[in-house]
This record gives sequence, C-alpha cells and structure tokens, in this order.
Amino acid sequence: MAYELRDNTGSAFRNDKKSAETHPDMEGDFKLICPHCQAESRGWLKLWRRQGKTGEWLSAAFKFRERQPQQPTQERKIVKSPERRVIGRDDDKPW
Repeated sequence: MAYELRDNTGSAFRNDKKSAETHPDMEGDFKLICPHCQAESRGWLKLWRRQGKTGEWLSAAFKFRERQPQQPTQERKIVKSPERRVIGRDDDKPW
C-alpha cells in the first residue's frame, strides 16, 4: 500500500541523489485543501539545511503541480440585483 498524504500536510525525506551543493538536502510532497472552495492542490517540497549566526535552520521551496480541472461541488447561481436609481430634484442634469 502506497503512502497517502492527509489533507493540509506534507512530508520530506533525505535526498540520496544530491550531487551538488545547490541541490536540496530533503525532498517531498505536500497536499493542501482550500478552506473556501475545497479545491485540492498538490506539489513538491524542497528543503535545504542552512547554518546561521543563531544555529542551524531549514530553508524551504514549494512548487505546485499543474492543477487538474475539477467539477464544482455545487452549482453556483449568479443573481443580478435590480438596478438602483436615486430620485432627486436634479434628475434632468447629466452628472
């Protein structure tokens, strides 16, 4: 059984194929769910170990995969509001 990411999570593993200093130390995948439209987005995660004045830290890069077109879960209806007109004493003026 393959590993399946849970919603709004990611995982990264050590990059055994690293051959240059610019290559990431860790690579992985992530899965995000939009809280508004419930659209799923997946992508790749890359991590580099960095050394700074305060100690070691991780630098991250995210790249989204191309989104697959999804059918909307609910049919949205566009409702036009009636046109409003303010009636006043200067109705015959063009401004």
